[in-house]
Amino acid sequence: RLMGKYDEQERFFEIMLSDLSLFDDMPHVLAIIYNDLAGIYKHRRDFKNALNYYYKSLEIDEKNLPPTDQTFANLYNNIGSVHSNQGNLDQALVFLEKSLKIALERSAQ
Repeated sequence: RLMGKYDEQERFFEIMLSDLSLFDDMPHVLAIIYNDLAGIYKHRRDFKNALNYYYKSLEIDEKNLPPTDQTFANLYNNIGSVHSNQGNLDQALVFLEKSLKIALERSAQ
């Protein structure tokens, strides 16, 4: 039953992504869609596609958000988690440390 919901969400996002020009003035929305798709793939344990979409989201956010935005802490945590699930522990640690650094900087403000 839950997998059906993920399938519905994936179809919805794929329809939205069929015309990327819709997001020319709203790159943050495109980044959110990529992030949400990554989450679906992560849940399915399709880590290759999960990373692909997390990195697409990251690329957009790096151009549009300040480097200490909470979004990066969340993205780095998600990317680190996927690397951990793949057994890439060194890579996981790199991203989890980036996430922690942002979280600590934000809590000190």
